[in-house]
Amino acid sequence: KDEKLIEQIAVVEKFIIENNFVSSDQIAEIRNPFSDKVVSKAYRSDKNHTNTSLNYLSEIFQKYRESPVYLRSELLERISDKISDKSEYLSQLVTLETGKPIKFSRIETERAVLTFKLGSEEAKRIDGEVINLDLMKGSENVTGIIKRFPVGVTLENRV
Repeated sequence: KDEKLIEQIAVVEKFIIENNFVSSDQIAEIRNPFSDKVVSKAYRSDKNHTNTSLNYLSEIFQKYRESPVYLRSELLERISDKISDKSEYLSQLVTLETGKPIKFSRIETERAVLTFKLGSEEAKRIDGEVINLDLMKGSENVTGIIKRFPVGVTLENRV
C-alpha cells in the first residue's frame, strides 16, 4: 500500500505563488524518519519566491479585506470540503512523511477539515463583543465594543 502511494507522489511537488504552481532549481527529499526511505520530493522556495508571494498576498489582501461575509464563509467551506475529499490520501501522506501511526494522521486530517469548517461558520458570526468598561469610579455605564477584522498577511519562518 505504501509503495502505491509513493508512486502517486513520485512527482516533485510544486509550490503556489500568485495562484500558479511554481518549481525551482532545488529539490528537497522528504524522508520517513523511521525507514529513511524517500517518500516524496518537493521543490524548495528561496527568498525571491517568498518576497514575490508576500507582495502578491499583500496586494490581494486588500480585495479580500472588503469581501462580504458570505464569500469568506464559502471560501473556507470549500477548503474544508477539498481536504475532506482527499482525507485518506492526506492521512496516508502524513503517515509516510512523519512516521505517525495512521490513526493519528487521520485525526490530524479530520482536525484540519473541522478547523476550516468552524472558520466558515464563525466568519458568519464574528460581529464583535460588547464588554462592560465600568470597572472603576468615573466610568459608570460605559461599554466597549470589540470588533475583529483582517489586518494582513502573516508569515511563519521555519528553518
